[in-house]
Amino acid sequence: MKRQIITLSLILITCGCTIAGSQSTSEAIAPHKETDIENLSKRPLVKPSPAKYPIAAANEGIEGWVQLNFDINAQGNTENISVLKSNPEGVFDQAAIESLSKWEYRPKIVNGEAIHQHEMTIQLDFTLSDKNAVNSDSFTSNFTPRPPNKNQIITDQYLWKSISHSFQLYLDGKLDQAISTAKVIKTSTPFEQAYVNRLIGSFTAEKRDFDTAINYLTAATENQLLSDQDHAAALRLLADLNYQQSFYQAAIDTYKRWIRFTGDTDPQMIKRIANAEFNLKI
Repeated sequence: MKRQIITLSLILITCGCTIAGSQSTSEAIAPHKETDIENLSKRPLVKPSPAKYPIAAANEGIEGWVQLNFDINAQGNTENISVLKSNPEGVFDQAAIESLSKWEYRPKIVNGEAIHQHEMTIQLDFTLSDKNAVNSDSFTSNFTPRPPNKNQIITDQYLWKSISHSFQLYLDGKLDQAISTAKVIKTSTPFEQAYVNRLIGSFTAEKRDFDTAINYLTAATENQLLSDQDHAAALRLLADLNYQQSFYQAAIDTYKRWIRFTGDTDPQMIKRIANAEFNLKI
């Protein structure tokens, strides 16, 4: 059960506000041959919930899209999925492929028989502000983060290059290298260390090394050193991870810290607090 819940919860981690990171579909699913357009079922019969939004991309406010090439077999299932083009390159590719692989279409019938449809194309858009992707217990955030102050800006060029290098490794799909690179980054101020701790926490959470992620995120949020936006996002991720790992008291405490800090009340969060309190009593 924990494995199923964590996938859903991590979609909600963004930069500052609790908006669902989402994957939406561009308007048309087009075959390469225009003669097939009139016969194509443009809407899938089964379109699962949005693809998992990469945590680090969400935390950095990165949005993008992926253009995919695929076939629809005679049973209406997608197969032979490949990436035609993506922006940023490599960031959302795997999430898009995994999402499209679960879609099902109405089979195309020609002369009374279902046929295999080749070389279809579609674009999946990944955004952090698509309200249509937010589920029914979502809410409108009243949290307005203040701009970073002079002590919450990285001015050391060498440090920034090291952080950028680690993040680029993540974008390139080299998660282990991204983590190891971030862990040896030299910092000189408490804010810089908190910033790096949050980065490592996000990376290790995506690797599903949840205990390590909790440790780094706890250190990142122990004192309010990060910008409002980053602090709120780190608190929410930390609370969700504690909840998924059944660290119920820690989850309750961190959710309440998020509520006090942002001034918001998220219905899903309230449900989790209540469930955590129930589990502590049994």
